[in-house]
Amino acid sequence: MAWLKVKSLILLAAITVSVLPSFVLAQTSEPNSNFDNTWLLKNYYERLAKSDSVCSAMNYSDFEIRRIYFNGKENVLNIGSLIEGNRESFVVKNPDELYIAKSAFFRNPFTLSLVTRDAKTFLAFHEIKESNKDTIYYVPLGDKYRSSSGFEHFINDKVITGTYISADQKLRLNFSQDGKLEGFEDYNKFVVHHHTLTGFDIVTFQKKISQNINNNVSGKIIKHKSFHWKKINDDILLYNLSDETPVAEITTLFAKLRKAKSQ
Repeated sequence: MAWLKVKSLILLAAITVSVLPSFVLAQTSEPNSNFDNTWLLKNYYERLAKSDSVCSAMNYSDFEIRRIYFNGKENVLNIGSLIEGNRESFVVKNPDELYIAKSAFFRNPFTLSLVTRDAKTFLAFHEIKESNKDTIYYVPLGDKYRSSSGFEHFINDKVITGTYISADQKLRLNFSQDGKLEGFEDYNKFVVHHHTLTGFDIVTFQKKISQNINNNVSGKIIKHKSFHWKKINDDILLYNLSDETPVAEITTLFAKLRKAKSQ
């Protein structure tokens, strides 16, 4: 009987080890509150500050720019890219330096730690390779963007948030920081992104519509309408696209809109 109890304990321990998350944490007495933020690749952040174009701020090596968000309340770390959004999530505790041993999103193990330079805090991403240890730095986007959608809200504020009106007053579009759209038919959401193949800026309007699937069962699908956009000072130019495919081409000017002055 005692042998069976020992065998059961061994089996339980083996199961416990097998389901542990694949990271090891440095132990600290309290969670580091500075880690609780949305972080964006420093080089991309600096290029975007000089441009109103999401595309022009990127380069080929940024194809998998990693954006990192840590939710201190839930102790959840989200890691993703500019193109594919959040890719992986980890549950962590007391983050001061975090070691990720295995991740489908990265080829090599890596650590995340906070560093201070010139009185500014950065997140250091250390990718551990056989021959060296590469380090990439990230900047915090601040309290305003401290959420799982913080990067999207940051991009919206940088390039498009506001109300825009055509010269004849017939078209009035309002773009909110959180991706809500008003003024274009019954579309109610928008997404600012970039064309991955042809390399130009895109804004996609979205709406949910009901559709009969079978046997009168209704489902919700999302309908899209995309435009190439170009910003010149306070004007936004919207251009039609040939279609909604990844190889779409820019065709004719749809609208020229001037940003309304804040009241």
